[in-house]
Amino acid sequence: MQKIIKLALFLAVISALSGMSLSFVNDMTSPIIMEQGLAAEKSYLEGMYPGETFDVKDIKGEKVVKEYTTSKGGKAYKIEGNGYGGKIVAIIGFDGEGKIIGYDVIDCSTETKGFGSKVGEEPFISDVKSLSAGDTLDTISGATISSTVISQGFTEASELYSKGK
Repeated sequence: MQKIIKLALFLAVISALSGMSLSFVNDMTSPIIMEQGLAAEKSYLEGMYPGETFDVKDIKGEKVVKEYTTSKGGKAYKIEGNGYGGKIVAIIGFDGEGKIIGYDVIDCSTETKGFGSKVGEEPFISDVKSLSAGDTLDTISGATISSTVISQGFTEASELYSKGK
């Protein structure tokens, strides 16, 4: 009985030390990871709107989480949602007249290759870029869950864009 108590106490101490170590490492790396994510977003936005500055606004939408307003009247929206394999993150940009000028998938790495990953590949990218605010984006056959995230995000972003104009 005494041996069981010693083993249990030993395991509790090891578990506590492991938890504290993981917490420490997480606290040290999370700001770096956030910084890299913001740099990636900035890179995508600069590609859509060269030479422009941005005002950022957090949105608490169903799929839209950020709105970027450009210095020349364009708007971009960051979309996040759970696809089939995990989180999908994308940015959709509108010009001043409501036409899509950019669509980039920041992350769909957890989606099934050849199916869910199609949201970040041609011809889906061209399909999105051919739209304007108020249009409807069709889902991809065989990648319904993943493309629904983008489709719902596009619809929400389109509605936010139209309200803001």
